[in-house]
Amino acid sequence: MAIGTVALSFAYFLLRDSGLQNTVLAVTGLVGAISIWFQMKRSKDMAEGEFILSLNTSFGDNDDIRGLYAKLVAGGPLTEADQSAVVAYLTFFETMYLLLKRNVLDMALLDDLFRYRFNIAVTNSDIQRLELLPDAEYYRNIYTLDARWHRFRQSVGESDESPGALRNVNPNYASFVNKDA
Repeated sequence: MAIGTVALSFAYFLLRDSGLQNTVLAVTGLVGAISIWFQMKRSKDMAEGEFILSLNTSFGDNDDIRGLYAKLVAGGPLTEADQSAVVAYLTFFETMYLLLKRNVLDMALLDDLFRYRFNIAVTNSDIQRLELLPDAEYYRNIYTLDARWHRFRQSVGESDESPGALRNVNPNYASFVNKDA
């Protein structure tokens, strides 16, 4: 693109005082605008890719989150000793909700990257017993993210309904979902 812009600029210089000068000027401006657009799009795409990578890295780099995730995948029981790791894990997803709410994150992207990691936690009876049920008032963002995620899965024609889903376990579920859900 830069070579084309230089060539058009040179043609403009050679064609001065002719009727083609304005045409060359217009084409040069258009080529320049297209070049700038492509560069901005490429920069945006690269920044988005780096952001996505950093989200995934921040999940894996936290020892508490990584350890709890391994326990969840293994299906092992969680105890009060795991409570601080549970809080860290849930806080990660509260942050995801806030990014989603501010339109920094797209629900489809969040679904692709983190659906399993979110659902394995919020449907876990130990996590519900330790944090999500007794402290539901403090986990409104988790409840709201759960509600939005459920609606999203329905909108793409898939149901994520499970007997352990928060909405099936907590009879007051709706009262903890933020109105902006």
